[in-house]
Amino acid sequence: MRLDQAEAAVVAEMYGWYADETHRLFGLAKKLQQDAVPPPRVQGRWNVTTLRAILTNPVYAGQVYAGRIQAAPYRVRPPEDWISVAQVPAIVTQEQFDRVQTKIAQNRQFARRNNTAHRYLLRALVSCGVCGLACLGRGLPSGYCYYCCRGKQSARQSYRETRSPSRFIPAQQIDDLVWTDLCQVLTHPEAIRFALERAHGDIGGPRSCRRAARCSGAAKPIFSGRSSVSQRRIWRRC
Repeated sequence: MRLDQAEAAVVAEMYGWYADETHRLFGLAKKLQQDAVPPPRVQGRWNVTTLRAILTNPVYAGQVYAGRIQAAPYRVRPPEDWISVAQVPAIVTQEQFDRVQTKIAQNRQFARRNNTAHRYLLRALVSCGVCGLACLGRGLPSGYCYYCCRGKQSARQSYRETRSPSRFIPAQQIDDLVWTDLCQVLTHPEAIRFALERAHGDIGGPRSCRRAARCSGAAKPIFSGRSSVSQRRIWRRC
């Protein structure tokens, strides 16, 4: 295995720069872009996801593991599940690597623990209907809160060259809508059972018809003609 000295120098500088207490991943992406450092992908750009993958990969500390990444769904397995395969020339010391891992873990906990200004019921559950990207909670100086498509952010954050044309989603309205529908669905389990039977193909037979008749009265208050989130989710699979 040959070590590319130029790329190794960039990686070592990334670890050293990020280890500083005042530096963040977004700032590192901006610095690399301004310094015209080519990203791993030829037509891509530096972003937080790419940087986190580099800064958490133990191969740069000289250790190769198998089974570290689960492909579907994508996630990094716990370290105790990794299988040590080989050692390679290290670009950073183990001490530097451990310091960066500690900082990344602390920043994740800090971001979630201190987001107390606004509580979003559907945090990490809303996606944009225009481009499909995840929506983020955003509070405006006016006091109103919205779910905002990540595609409306800068290219370093959205990984898109053009901004999404989608509108802001009023957080309070959609939170109230989903919470009300969820409470109603939970109080009428017959509707859920009937929807599951339809999803599994048990429709049209005598048993399903009898059950549909029994739960039709309970389903009316839930699906009262409005296109609610819970309604679409339940009947989408039918």
